[in-house]
Amino acid sequence: MTHRHVAVCILTYRRPQGLADAVASVARQRLPEATQLSVIVVDNNPAATAEATLARAGIPRPANLIVVHEPTPGVAAARNRALDAAAEHGADDVAFLDDDDVAEPDWLAALLATRTRFGADVVAGPALPAFTHTPPAWVTRGGYFTPRDRPEGTPLDGAATHNVLIARDVLRRTEVRFDTRLHTAGGEDTVFFAELHAHGARMVWSAHARVHETIPPHRTTARWLWRRWLTYGRSELLRREKVGAHGARRGRFAWTGLRRAGYGLVLTLVVLPAWPFGGKGLVIKRTKALCRGISMLAALARVDPGEDKRRTPPGA
Repeated sequence: MTHRHVAVCILTYRRPQGLADAVASVARQRLPEATQLSVIVVDNNPAATAEATLARAGIPRPANLIVVHEPTPGVAAARNRALDAAAEHGADDVAFLDDDDVAEPDWLAALLATRTRFGADVVAGPALPAFTHTPPAWVTRGGYFTPRDRPEGTPLDGAATHNVLIARDVLRRTEVRFDTRLHTAGGEDTVFFAELHAHGARMVWSAHARVHETIPPHRTTARWLWRRWLTYGRSELLRREKVGAHGARRGRFAWTGLRRAGYGLVLTLVVLPAWPFGGKGLVIKRTKALCRGISMLAALARVDPGEDKRRTPPGA
C-alpha cells in the first residue's frame, strides 16, 4: 500500500472561533490506511495570534499541528507560504480548507479516493452553506451560496481553495504560484487553478468531499453580493493574460466588459419593477452581469471597485 503524506493548510486572519472549528474538524478526520496527516495553519495577522487562539480553544488537536506566520498582508502571500510549508515538511498532497469551513469526517478520505480513482492532479469538492441565521427568502430561492450539483469525477477547468486537494507533483512540475498582484482583491485561486489547467493538470470533482461554510448575516445582503461580483474584473484579466486567452487583448477585454455591462443593465431595468412585489432576488440576480461588466472596465483602468479580502472583518 502506498504511503501518502497530506498537509491540510488553513489560512487565518482574525477568525478565532472559525479557526478553532476548522482545526477541530480536521482532527476528527477518518483517514485511509497509510495516510500521514499534517495540519499547517498560516497566520496572516501581523499580531500572530493563531497559536494563542488554538491554545485557548480547548479543541481536539491533530498530532502534527504546525503554525507558521506570514506577515506579508494578503491571501496570495499566505497561500504561497502554505505551499512552501507543505514542501518543507515533505507532503505528497496539499489540501486547502478555509477558516470559516468545517469539514465532514470523511472529507479528506473522499478527496483522496477521487484522486486515486481518476488519476487527478487536483480534486475539488462542494462547500455547503451553514447559515448562522435564517437567511432572507430571496437568498434561499436564488441559491447564491449553493454549489453546483456535479456527478463524481466531473472534469473541471477551475477550482476554489476552500475545498481542494492538490498533488505536489503537479506543483513541482509547473512551478505555479498564487499571484500576489491579487493579494487583497481576491480571485487569486481562480487564476492559480486556471494556470494549472493550462499546464495540463487533470482536475476533477469529488461529490462526497463536503465541507460546511459558515455564512454570517452580513453576507446575505445585496451589498455583499454586489461587492463580491465587482471583484471579478482584475482576476479575470490576469487569468486571460496568464493562460494566453484571445480575450486578454485590452480592446477585446473592454468590448466584452461593455457588452456584459450593457446586457446586465438591460436585464436589470426589465425586472426592476418587480422589486416591490417580492422580486428582489430576481433583480439582484440580474445585476450580476452588470457588476461583472463594470469590474472588467475598472480592471483596465486599474481601479478595484470590490472588496479587500484580507481586510474583511472577522466572520466575513
